[in-house]
Amino acid sequence: MKVLRRLFAPILTAILLLSLWSLKSILDRVAYGPVQGTPASIHMSLTCDPASPQRGQTITFILAIDNKGTKPVVVQFPGAGRYQMVAYLDATVVWSRTMQSAPNGIVAFTLAPGQGRFYQEKWDLKAGGALEPGTYTVRALFSGEWPGQRGNTDMEPLKLVIK
Repeated sequence: MKVLRRLFAPILTAILLLSLWSLKSILDRVAYGPVQGTPASIHMSLTCDPASPQRGQTITFILAIDNKGTKPVVVQFPGAGRYQMVAYLDATVVWSRTMQSAPNGIVAFTLAPGQGRFYQEKWDLKAGGALEPGTYTVRALFSGEWPGQRGNTDMEPLKLVIK
């Protein structure tokens, strides 16, 4: 009996590991969609309202995610972060916002064809004293992933000239 246990234990372990690996690959296909190798038609943009802000105003940054394709796309968040926005004057950080999800928050969402989602952050240009005139660079890093896009997406930076 002991000989049979010693013989079957490694075999059963191998079968269990293969079953788990197969299940993971099936779940990945369901989560990421059937065309894993084809990049999804997700378009992202970072805009500012007003487009030409003045000192003393409050401006709103809008991070938009749109599905321009013909098939639904699942956007997943592998970690707790959703996005980060940072404003720089030269190399100095002057403002930043980070969106983290709650521990029980959404870990994925589906964008139907033509559907979009957006996130907004406000920056009060008079908070903390007078803002120096100059050219500010605002960068956004989106943490969502979709088929064809893994890891963080560093968006095209915005240049704001504050007079």
